[in-house]
Amino acid sequence: AVMQTLKVEQVEVATAQQRAAMIFNFIPMFLVLALFTAAMPIASDSTAGERERGSLEPLLIIPIPRWQLVAGKWLAATWAAMLGMLLTLGFTLVVLSRLALEELGIRNHLGVGQVLLILAAVAPMGLVWPAVQMFVSCFAKSFKEAQSYLGMLVIFPTIPGIVSVFYPITNRPWMHPLPVLGQYAMVTEVLGGKFPPALSFAAAVVVAVGLTAILLVFATRLFSSEKIVFGR
Repeated sequence: AVMQTLKVEQVEVATAQQRAAMIFNFIPMFLVLALFTAAMPIASDSTAGERERGSLEPLLIIPIPRWQLVAGKWLAATWAAMLGMLLTLGFTLVVLSRLALEELGIRNHLGVGQVLLILAAVAPMGLVWPAVQMFVSCFAKSFKEAQSYLGMLVIFPTIPGIVSVFYPITNRPWMHPLPVLGQYAMVTEVLGGKFPPALSFAAAVVVAVGLTAILLVFATRLFSSEKIVFGR
């Protein structure tokens, strides 16, 4: 009684949905990585791969502006990225629905509205990653070399996921416009049962569109360079 004057009782103040968000913090990493890896084959093959095979020169003979050619390649990679993200999210939801998480006191109910918010939060990166990959692949002389470059870039989408294991990423307004970090913050917020403001989604989209436009402009200039086209 003398040594223990106060009786300390541990009380869990987090809701079941918030505990689920802490456990399911791997979901945003899976989705961002799905966008990156699904776009990588098309983005690298349509640039460095075509230059290695010698099929890029005949393609450039077609009398169309270079920016339309670059935009077409980017759209193909973007479509693959979005499809990969949708499939990953679908498989993840199916697996989670078959786990008895309620017995552990974890609420695992994601409604249609929450799923749509997750897609809206992650989708802007589906515009940025293909543009980044195309721009980087323009400097590679072969498909394998481009894959090596992009393999080193894959560390960037995984950094927030690794950090969140030791230090949970909390929602802060300044995070939302930042690529990758904003996606992690908003998805974690949605999984916790909260809804980020519409301005957060708008800021993420504006930043993603701006970065994509800048990268595509640079890629178009590279496609106009003889050194890039014929440098095999």
